[in-house]
Amino acid sequence: AGDRVPADVRILYCTDGMEVDNSALTGESMPEPRVASTESPSQPPTEARNLAFFGTTVLKGNATCVVHATGDNTFLGKIAQSIKTSYVKSTLEIQIEHFVHFIAVIAVFVGLVSFVVKAVQRATMGQTIQYCASALFSQVPEGLLPTVTISLMFASKEMVKRKVLVRKID
Repeated sequence: AGDRVPADVRILYCTDGMEVDNSALTGESMPEPRVASTESPSQPPTEARNLAFFGTTVLKGNATCVVHATGDNTFLGKIAQSIKTSYVKSTLEIQIEHFVHFIAVIAVFVGLVSFVVKAVQRATMGQTIQYCASALFSQVPEGLLPTVTISLMFASKEMVKRKVLVRKID
């Protein structure tokens, strides 16, 4: 009792009334009973009574176990990997991406219109390229990134004043 489980284990033998604290994994505050069994459980791992997981604590009793998984292969390790690899774009990121695509389409359109205008005027190739490049690049908003960054900074500052935890500003 009182020991942390060092790996995901299958319980082969345990004292009657063995209990573990799975709150680190499941959030369940009540101790969960464990029993000895060598068979593979048919229910989900968190429901199985013959398994104990890395990061949990034995509250009562003791057991003889066989190691089932270690490191990143443990139940806790898999949870950590899924959190680390899952990334969902925020609504703001999606809207900024759409805006940038919209501006890019407008810039290309303006560049093509400038090319046609200079072609009709029978300008030299150098003048045409210079005019088209100027028209194309003038459509790119230089202040967009600083404006968005400063706006996010002020918004997060207001949220902190209201005791909201700002985890990631993007």
